[in-house]
Amino acid sequence: MKVLRLVLTSVLVIGFILPGCNLGGSCDCSDVKRYFEVVGLNSELIQANVASVQWQDFQGQMELIATYYGDLNIGNQQNKFYTFSLIPTAAACSCLPDGYDGSEVGIDSLSFITTYDYNANYPAGSDIAEILEISDWENDFRSYQDYRVDNDEFIQSDMHWFRLKQAPDVNNTPLQLTINLILDDGSSFEFMTEGINLTL
Repeated sequence: MKVLRLVLTSVLVIGFILPGCNLGGSCDCSDVKRYFEVVGLNSELIQANVASVQWQDFQGQMELIATYYGDLNIGNQQNKFYTFSLIPTAAACSCLPDGYDGSEVGIDSLSFITTYDYNANYPAGSDIAEILEISDWENDFRSYQDYRVDNDEFIQSDMHWFRLKQAPDVNNTPLQLTINLILDDGSSFEFMTEGINLTL
């Protein structure tokens, strides 16, 4: 009896976690587009609805305004994705988001120019990219240098977040950035964020 109970429990657990293809279900992902093309740039300082924020808590968002293209094709198969479960009611499917394969053009240069003095090393008009960490949908925050390497041949995502690694010199330092993005194909985009004060 114990052996039978153990076998049935094992089958049930495996049914919940085993990935595969549920041939009985369907999920039409034929409208999903593989790539995106950058056509604009937008950015916001996430805490800009408040007057000030501690510099360690600051976070900005950079959105690449994109159009999507490239139909999903997997040989002659239907364009569907499945998840599997031995419990049919628990089975579900979901499509990848538009632009899941990124852009086909990489970043040539990306700068974050500060409007005001940030600290002794970065006066007004300086590019503070070197003291930023950047993240996208696929990765955790990483150094600007590593982010540039990851997005050199193609841009991985159309959404990005950035935060500071270095403190300003003065309490209530104003921060406003002009983001300049140039792609490998020569396309260029610029956006100036709203301002916020950073506290120590």
